[in-house]
Amino acid sequence: MALRDTKVIGFIAITSRTNVICTDVDACVVAGSEMAIKDHIAEIDINNKYQATIKKARFGEIVQGMQLGGKYAFDKESYSRFYPLGKETGMLLENPDFDNEKFKGKFFTVKIDSKN
Repeated sequence: MALRDTKVIGFIAITSRTNVICTDVDACVVAGSEMAIKDHIAEIDINNKYQATIKKARFGEIVQGMQLGGKYAFDKESYSRFYPLGKETGMLLENPDFDNEKFKGKFFTVKIDSKN
């Protein structure tokens, strides 16, 4: 295991052993801080039906999920951690302008080709 695999990229919220909180495009939300993921949960869970557990999301776990076909939605803070590590491993990644109007929804979704 490479040292980069253990780097914390952000936080995810899990509601069961196999279920994570996702965006409306079925991408696992990775927020840059514990407060940001809590804010996201509060925003989408107005009836408080989720009993979510907050967990650190490490680079190696995210890449493993992507290799299995998973999509991940990063906020600006978490993507700023993910992007350089992903590029270091040879991933073909976009470097979005999070200050652009296009990212008003605050998340940037990434899915890699399994050949990456």
